[in-house]
Amino acid sequence: MAGAVYGFIVVWSGTAASFAVLSELASMAPTSGGQYHWCSMLAPPSSMRFFSYVTGWLTVIGWQ
Repeated sequence: MAGAVYGFIVVWSGTAASFAVLSELASMAPTSGGQYHWCSMLAPPSSMRFFSYVTGWLTVIGWQ
């Protein structure tokens, strides 16, 4: 029972942290491109295109 309570707390704080980061990104750079646009803005220039491509496809797969 204690593991479930602590697991809930850890997962809840991780989800809250993800929401905080996404809301900060959305307020900083509102775009219709979504996550792949933010990924291309924040990734290092050498791997920007690769990370943006992977993020875009993972988003499409998640929609399916």
